Amino acid sequence: MSVVQQRLDPAVFRLPVERMRDGYYSDQYFNLTRDLLIEEGRHPHVLMQVFQKEQSILGGIDEAIAILKQCSGRHVDSGWHDGWGELEVRALEEGNEIAPFETVLTIAGDYALFFRKAGVEITFEGERYHVVPQAAILALVRDED
Repeated sequence: MSVVQQRLDPAVFRLPVERMRDGYYSDQYFNLTRDLLIEEGRHPHVLMQVFQKEQSILGGIDEAIAILKQCSGRHVDSGWHDGWGELEVRALEEGNEIAPFETVLTIAGDYALFFRKAGVEITFEGERYHVVPQAAILALVRDED
């Protein structure tokens, strides 16, 4: 029998939700791509997997999920359309030991609902880390040429 731990309430992180929803902390590449998807009426259903390359201990996953809970969605004329309920999110637990290339988080759903949050900052053992998908790393490499 597996025991599922309760996730931390998103309020404990005191996230700048409005700024995150506006894409303030995201690379412009992500904002422009998301805007184009919405403008073109495209809503690709994707499965994003997050993993690491080294043996480690998972930290910051509750904060990453809090960001998805509070910031996934889109602006509409009447305010904010919450997209959390339209996503399927699965994640390991804080403190889990993780093997190289083991998936720690999956997000399935309309890419435009969470694409803006492709770059996420988390804190682990007092250090800030910026977590991005491989596509972002490829884009950053291209910018250096």
